[in-house]
Amino acid sequence: FEHRQYPVRDENGNIVEGQMRDYVFAVWNLPKEMLPKKYQDLGGPIPILMAENLNGERRWHDIKKIPSEILFENLGIKFGFSFITKFTPYRPNIIRPNDNFIGGISKASFPEDGFSYLFVYPNGTNKPSWETIDEYLNFIKKYKLDSGYPHIYWAGYPWYTPYKTIDELILKARKIIEHCRGRINGWTINELFNNDGTLRDPNAPIIVRKLIKAIRETDPQAKVIINEPGLEWSDTRRRDALYNFVKLLLEEGVLRKGDYIGFQLHNGIDYDRNVDNLVTSMKPFADLGLNIKITEVSFFDVKKFDLNNESKKAKILNYYVEAAKQINQIYDRQVVDLIIFFGPTNGSSWIRDLGRIDEYPSLFDDQYNPLPSWYFWVKYLYAE
Repeated sequence: FEHRQYPVRDENGNIVEGQMRDYVFAVWNLPKEMLPKKYQDLGGPIPILMAENLNGERRWHDIKKIPSEILFENLGIKFGFSFITKFTPYRPNIIRPNDNFIGGISKASFPEDGFSYLFVYPNGTNKPSWETIDEYLNFIKKYKLDSGYPHIYWAGYPWYTPYKTIDELILKARKIIEHCRGRINGWTINELFNNDGTLRDPNAPIIVRKLIKAIRETDPQAKVIINEPGLEWSDTRRRDALYNFVKLLLEEGVLRKGDYIGFQLHNGIDYDRNVDNLVTSMKPFADLGLNIKITEVSFFDVKKFDLNNESKKAKILNYYVEAAKQINQIYDRQVVDLIIFFGPTNGSSWIRDLGRIDEYPSLFDDQYNPLPSWYFWVKYLYAE
């Protein structure tokens, strides 16, 4: 149980100045017969959140419908999804997020494919088309979402950032940054290294320096995030290569303290996860004065939909939250401020894109209904 106060909101969701409500939060296990039919064969019970207004109002809530600024406020960490499917023209038939889902769950977003140069500069032209980007910018404005950090360069993936010359790439990037100036938190430089620590694109060091210079000159308030997978692995070659590179960029004044490292945490469901190991892998970057975002969270090798696997998802998520809380406490600042899931639903995950249609990589089904893993995670956060 936990007693907290929250601002009163009007019917439009706006905070009413000077008015607060008292709530007691508790997580309960509902008996099997009270579960939605589709979950009854899973064996139950499923936890559900109760919010009781001490002024007399009492309600049972599906956890999905409680605004995330209340649900996750005590973490000090934003929570959201990479809405890649909505803004990816080559997958137009994927179900799009609905108002209830956006309002109740996500307060942050992280676009990816929709900012690909292939969409912005169709057919290799130098004339930009802003349709996809503007759809995203209007989307985040409508829902008052954290705007995320779109990719501006994906090393070694010419389908995303194709270029004939470095100068051509930088010129195209400048046009995108300028179009989004003041409307985007910052820009992602993605996956510079291979697992053995070698560069994916031999031109990457030059490109990165020129791109960051373009960001500073074109949108001075925007942050930079350098995003890599495998940074928590026991094989540290990729992490060491990134650390040495960003340390050099800081010494040169290219990167600044307060810029970000993105920890891509793709998860095999049976991988051994350890809070201490994750904290240890984050500390070298925090020591440099950089901040961290946990990005692209998803689960693979989940080939059986059962409560055991759903519980494993929640436990892994809890490792990430605990690691974030620990490192924020160690440095007495907000080192980790965001956890982003790679796609809102099973159908919109990159795992399904690989043709692995029998897997269950997300916390939500294709219709944006919460799976048991969502409830289990909230139980970990609140009941334990």
